[in-house]
Amino acid sequence: MKIKKRNSKLHAWGILISAFVLIWSFAFVIGPWIQHHIPIVDQIFKIAEAQDINTNAYFYTEIEASYDGAQYLHESVKLSAPDEAGFTWPSILCILFCIVILGLGWRYLPLD
Repeated sequence: MKIKKRNSKLHAWGILISAFVLIWSFAFVIGPWIQHHIPIVDQIFKIAEAQDINTNAYFYTEIEASYDGAQYLHESVKLSAPDEAGFTWPSILCILFCIVILGLGWRYLPLD
């Protein structure tokens, strides 16, 4: 019984550490790669930096700058060239990566 309990604790710690590694790799490796390989995302980052917009505040507070940000996003998508939109290889890889993360979560996270 103790072996099974110890094994489940190791499994839980492994999942927790793997989740932290995935979040860190997305923030510091995959995110910057996406920024430089998908032109619209790069343009969004440049506009946010040029306008000194706190992009983290949009989801937590109601600020007037979020309206301006939505307008910038809408205009950048509207004015983007046709070859920059749609299913490009970087966007397809990002979708596949998200599906892999969801599959791993479905397979290894407890369903209790």
